[in-house]
Amino acid sequence: MTQFIGAEDYQPIGETNISFRQIVLEHYRKITQLSCVEFRGGYWTEKQRTSGGATFSESYYVPDSREVFVNSINMLHDLLLPLFDKQMEEEMERLEEEYEKEYEKAQDKKEWKPKKLELKRELFQRLCLLLNRLRYLEGKSFGETT
Repeated sequence: MTQFIGAEDYQPIGETNISFRQIVLEHYRKITQLSCVEFRGGYWTEKQRTSGGATFSESYYVPDSREVFVNSINMLHDLLLPLFDKQMEEEMERLEEEYEKEYEKAQDKKEWKPKKLELKRELFQRLCLLLNRLRYLEGKSFGETT
């Protein structure tokens, strides 16, 4: 007999104790993967499928890979916020000022997106330097569990 297990009670098979360090490094790895693709805007597209002799058209949205990258960096920033040192706090203050200045200077959304991407990439670089200062990038390689 099949038994329903609620989300609160679900225990995955395998390793269940995930450390904060593992979460941060996995997110770091994901951002590096996201940065290895061509950045393009989001768009709607249609896909044709046939079922029972009838053809259907389904519309779906392909996400803006630039925004996915930016949002991933924002999340890494949020994860690391409690670990910020004085140097990172000063860098963040400078980056936030530059972000606001560039946003106000941009005439439209198309002009802003490339600059936003450039500024978020700089934020990612600063977060990488923070991870290095915190010695998060030393030791086991990604994928090692012991």
